[in-house]
Amino acid sequence: MKKVSRPLPIVTSQRPQRRMAAGLPAGAVALAAAALFSSAQTWAQQAAPAPAPAAAGAATLDTVVVTGARLAAESAQNIKMNSDQVVDSIVAEDIGKFPDKNVAEILGRVTGVQIQRGNGEAGSVIVRGLGGIVTLLNGREFFTDSGRSLYLADVPATMLKRLDVFKTQGADLPEGGTAGVIDVRTNRPFDFKDAQLVINGRMENRDKAKANNPDLSGMASNRWKTNLGEVGALVGLSYQRGVYHDERAWVGDPATENYNGQSIVGSCCMGRVLDLGDRKRIASNAALQWKPNADMEFFAEAFYTTIDHRYQQSFLVAGLPWDQAGTVVTTKPGTSNLDTIYNTSYNGWGFTSTQAKHDEATNGQYAIGGHWDVNDRLRLSTELAHTNSHIDWVNRILDTGYNPTNTIGKVQDGGGFIDYPTMDLTNASNFHINGGVDVRGYRQGDSNDWRADAVYDMGTGNFFQELSTGVRVADRHATATNTSMPWTTSFAAVGQTLSNYPGIYSVSPATWGNFGVKQYAYADRDWLLNNGDAFRKMLTGSTALTPYDPLTLFDDVEKTSAIYGKAKFGFHLFGLPISGVAGVRVVRTEQTLKGNSSTDGVVSAVNLDTARTDVLPSLALRAEFTPKLIGRLIAGQAIERPAFGDYNPGPDLELARRWRHLRQRLGRQSESQAHRVDQSGCGPGVVFCSHGFGDGYGLPAQFQEPRNLADADRNAWGLPILGESALQPEQG
Repeated sequence: MKKVSRPLPIVTSQRPQRRMAAGLPAGAVALAAAALFSSAQTWAQQAAPAPAPAAAGAATLDTVVVTGARLAAESAQNIKMNSDQVVDSIVAEDIGKFPDKNVAEILGRVTGVQIQRGNGEAGSVIVRGLGGIVTLLNGREFFTDSGRSLYLADVPATMLKRLDVFKTQGADLPEGGTAGVIDVRTNRPFDFKDAQLVINGRMENRDKAKANNPDLSGMASNRWKTNLGEVGALVGLSYQRGVYHDERAWVGDPATENYNGQSIVGSCCMGRVLDLGDRKRIASNAALQWKPNADMEFFAEAFYTTIDHRYQQSFLVAGLPWDQAGTVVTTKPGTSNLDTIYNTSYNGWGFTSTQAKHDEATNGQYAIGGHWDVNDRLRLSTELAHTNSHIDWVNRILDTGYNPTNTIGKVQDGGGFIDYPTMDLTNASNFHINGGVDVRGYRQGDSNDWRADAVYDMGTGNFFQELSTGVRVADRHATATNTSMPWTTSFAAVGQTLSNYPGIYSVSPATWGNFGVKQYAYADRDWLLNNGDAFRKMLTGSTALTPYDPLTLFDDVEKTSAIYGKAKFGFHLFGLPISGVAGVRVVRTEQTLKGNSSTDGVVSAVNLDTARTDVLPSLALRAEFTPKLIGRLIAGQAIERPAFGDYNPGPDLELARRWRHLRQRLGRQSESQAHRVDQSGCGPGVVFCSHGFGDGYGLPAQFQEPRNLADADRNAWGLPILGESALQPEQG
């Protein structure tokens, strides 16, 4: 039997490879690193005498090559074990083999990372329950429009080479992430040994949406040896379409109600929320690499996405017949909590709200850079990047009311059951138009970033093993504004039945689960989005666009200059190998903010200049108790900058004035029946938008209180948060 040869154990590190390793392909390094976890049997086999020659004609086995999922898992293990910081990594086992569609969904597989789903996909990401995250693309800061971080669902999984989640902050990492740093690494041509042409296609069936969603991608890469050195080129393209249907059965805020002298913990209302949409996302990336010799390497790369997202939030809000003659209430056994409530003859209320939204967004980053191994100890590197991101959004809302006389409400299966035995909610004649609004806005962000780094390898025989330093300069610009059309209830169509306007309405898709109402008539999303002029003329008598609200405008320029230094060291303590990194990052932040504020209705310009300097030390210690057991102790200081929109002086001053007036007028008697409403622009993500629930709805006065605060602010005011439950995500 032939001897099976295996690679010697080599421990990878984050320091640059010396000159002798410069030509190793990434796969070979990862393969060598994987051998760290080889058992002692490997050494025994290598040390044992050579076995007798194989019999004639026997098969010869020269090498064992580890590939695929096992190699990817071992590579990720090595990254985690050898990193200076606490980091979890996912390494692509092969191009296009991830079962997930995008980076956000992949992150749900990482320990300590939670994803929040919405609009048919994983979107927001939090680390260890915290949201202060810096997102990087190939080590460079990347963001979405005027936000601080990237919407990670915009990066398709097929373009991913590696994903690193840093749960601690090192001196060389960009500041701003108190929860962590997520670095998305895409493929480059030198990641492959030779030419690659990969085409992937899959279809995702969504049962609720009754749609087959395509996910197509392709990548071509090659490398050539020329008289000028080695050259590589890569291009990639991805197309995804997502037609989705998500829904919720909700119960409103808990409130103590009086029923025949008994205090019942119930709610004013129940209902359904449908999130329906159609999202088209195109992503592309390209990379060029040039290695003129073994000591130098340069690159240029680009990443670009476009998103066209048409969607709606459709609300069914059903009032419960409290304080009505003939109402019958039962409670959960042994409690005073509402179980069922019904009334077969009364004048009830309810309404639907279609919030039709259209987002058109682009994100792009373009970078050049390179590194130079001056000798086998010193590496110099630099890169320059430009990032831009823009979104235009529209939100058109039309509400309709209805008046049932027979209502059954229940709290069951974690949600609200509502039904009307004698009323057909699919009949548009049972609905009358209540009001509407048409708002729009945009958000824009761009930045220019330059960084330079130097790393000096001092060797493993010294206490200090590596010294590194670097600088980063960034010039970031963020701006946003939107319209603030008031909720409109005085146009001619108000009070007329929905059936008088053919084409403006449709019937909702059937809802799932046993929560009562299955379908209902509502304003049609496509009509609202495709007929903006006609809708505005209906509301205002004119097709003219509403001007942007100066109080929503902010224009922020943020310039940061950072310098860092860090040292890797190692020693033995009572025979135990100890290694670590000590570093410090000094950051200077200068901001110029332009916006507007309002005092007693008078709008005035605001121009502010601020500056601050932060010193951020960090220390990471690593003890190798056994080859498979590592202990870490990490301490450091990090900062998290507010969202750019939080600097806007306009809504804050006006909001405080409105709330003082509102609380004086309403007191606190009706706060338990409150609903959350955004009065400052009806942007994406708003639950109920720009109107109170009173005039034109037939609701009692106690339900007319508007709400425009985020949950954290509502808690600060002592106000309840709209409760939603029985989430039913679509199965894909």
